[in-house]
Amino acid sequence: MGGSGAGALSHVYLQYPPFRCNIPGSSKMMYDDGSRLLLVPSPDKMFSWPVARHTQSNSPNVTVVDNGPVLGARFSLDLTILAIQSSDCEVSFYNRESGAKFKQLCRSRRDRILGFFWTDCPTCDIVFVTTGGLELFSLAPRLDAVKLVDVRPLQVSWYLYTHESRLLLVASGMHCRTFQCYQFSAAGIIRLPKFDAGLKKLEANRKVTIGPEDVHIATMYGRLYCLQVDRLSMELNIYRFYRDAVVPQGTIPVYSETVAFSVVDGVLLVHQLASEVVLLYAIYADLKGPISAPLPLLIRGDSCFTMAGCESSTESNDILDNEDMRTLASSESNIYGENWVFANPDIILDQDHGIMWRIHLDLEAIATSSSDLPSLLEFLQRRRLDAAVAKELSMMVLCNMIMEKRPLLLISEAMDVISMAYSQFLRTRATLVIAKQPSARPQVPARHDQRKKAGKEDEKDVPVSDCNTNIIPECSDQAQKQSENVGSSKRMSNATVEQCKIAHEVVGIVEETDESAAHNKSENSTGSPLSISHNISLAVTAVSPEEMYHHVFAVIDNETDVDSSTLIAAIIQYLRSAASEKLNFPVDLQLLLIKLLTKEKRYPELMHLVRTKVLEPSKEVAKEMLQVGKSYQPVFMLGLNMLRQLSLHGDYLSEILQQGRLLEALRYARQNRVEAIPPSTFLELAAASQDIQKLASVMRFCLDFVPSFETTSEYQTYSAVLSQQKIVPA
Repeated sequence: MGGSGAGALSHVYLQYPPFRCNIPGSSKMMYDDGSRLLLVPSPDKMFSWPVARHTQSNSPNVTVVDNGPVLGARFSLDLTILAIQSSDCEVSFYNRESGAKFKQLCRSRRDRILGFFWTDCPTCDIVFVTTGGLELFSLAPRLDAVKLVDVRPLQVSWYLYTHESRLLLVASGMHCRTFQCYQFSAAGIIRLPKFDAGLKKLEANRKVTIGPEDVHIATMYGRLYCLQVDRLSMELNIYRFYRDAVVPQGTIPVYSETVAFSVVDGVLLVHQLASEVVLLYAIYADLKGPISAPLPLLIRGDSCFTMAGCESSTESNDILDNEDMRTLASSESNIYGENWVFANPDIILDQDHGIMWRIHLDLEAIATSSSDLPSLLEFLQRRRLDAAVAKELSMMVLCNMIMEKRPLLLISEAMDVISMAYSQFLRTRATLVIAKQPSARPQVPARHDQRKKAGKEDEKDVPVSDCNTNIIPECSDQAQKQSENVGSSKRMSNATVEQCKIAHEVVGIVEETDESAAHNKSENSTGSPLSISHNISLAVTAVSPEEMYHHVFAVIDNETDVDSSTLIAAIIQYLRSAASEKLNFPVDLQLLLIKLLTKEKRYPELMHLVRTKVLEPSKEVAKEMLQVGKSYQPVFMLGLNMLRQLSLHGDYLSEILQQGRLLEALRYARQNRVEAIPPSTFLELAAASQDIQKLASVMRFCLDFVPSFETTSEYQTYSAVLSQQKIVPA
């Protein structure tokens, strides 16, 4: 494909074909992250398309609006009402169902409306952000007006808001360096402490004003972060939001005066616009360097793509040109155009050409270029969007590590990552099962009832457990006090930050994976933790012990040039790791280990693994050890002991009877009241031994402990034998 960089290596790419629209009279596109709609205004209409992970160019929904400028537009979370900011003092509302139209002016004529957003907060439905603060409105019952419910006075220079985080960040001060944040969650309004932007070169930065292009709100692995660019120091300052503190997480260097940010599946993408490369960061533990080398952003796909789902109507053909979809235009091959808009979290809008791109991770390329394999596995196990690919790559990495005879310590770390990931998956699944039970579900009243009961929410006393998945956890009091001086020279010590992480960090639920489900009205209107958490089960990257056996160890065992000693060591490390996480591993894996140890005649090691319970007792393992024990008697005895420990009395008796240990078998049967083996078996073995005294002892045993034995045919037969020898059972 021309301009796609075919054959070039890239860790992130734009999937061709893009979403294209050509609406006469339109000058811009907007992405509404609350409703997940692409909005394109024309002089008297608003065109909207649902944006899923694989958006097709279907016919848009059209809402008729008044002719006029469009400074901003957002749909309500249930997609019923379209709100359009037509000036800095007025917002117009259009009810798509009833056709009602109404307007709302800014409360104060001295203030200007900077923007607005819809919420699922019980206190209000929509928030106006003005230069004088926040104006909170609720919809009237008939959805034909809004009512002012609260005002939060605040000096605002500019603001940022993402629906994904429900977080509002407002900047104030002479140089816009003081930030105040609010979270409008389903549990109420949470006000976070103020903090100042971190600027290292204070003298040089004294007159520098921070703009909205320098700050970004990012949601990564269910945690909320603020990213702030220090252009003079060429650094990116990262802060994590807690409910009672904003904690610096560290800095990462930037290599371009202009940068942009995207978040794909929890991975932070820092676009170095001047050099046109992307750096990837996985921020889920300590802040480390990029997970891969800087590489360009490329376009990938099929240039002969035939668009699906296009309507043949005149209006649709005016908007979407089929012929233009078949080739990559020169305008599309222009990466990082001047009018590219990076929308949260992974959307790119090319305003010049009416194109919407979506950014994707190339997991295979990342895996190929990574040298830190345990970290790579940890990264792959956290993927949700391409779970099947991540799982396959994880198992491939494990296979290669064993086949390439990597150091045992490295293999052990990799096995720990796999076991912990699967253990975490099991715990999460168990939590979901409990949450789905009717008795465990919280009784949430309807939105308007909730609003009446809530009134004005206490901004400081909202419990974290009642909030949605991205609710900010609490931090320690010490961290809160120190975080008040974030902008000063006194930074929070590493010890305090670590204390926050260990004692107060709440592991958030992962991001939603099935993005097309985001258009469900009930989900958009409630934003409840349950509706988001449910999607975890849709994407499973965790590798189960059964999959480890079938797709890793058994595959390696079938190779002709496999090194058995390395495979044995890898299996042992995995068994120990799985046991530490209390995972149940398949018997076939244990049998494979026994087979490999036997092949190399490492009997003492096999016995040690049995005694230390690395090989868990089971009937199958015991039988295999008995088979192996034919060549090594101590192993046979361990197999017998395992049968006895498992209370497999019938199998144990069968084994010792085959060894001719008849009297011992009788004593064992009497002690454990074993009735599975018929008396005839003991009598036949005694008769075959040609020891008449042994036969008499067995007869006496049967007479004493087998009910109604005198009426059986065996009694008649063997009594006759003893009578011929003139012996009476003792």
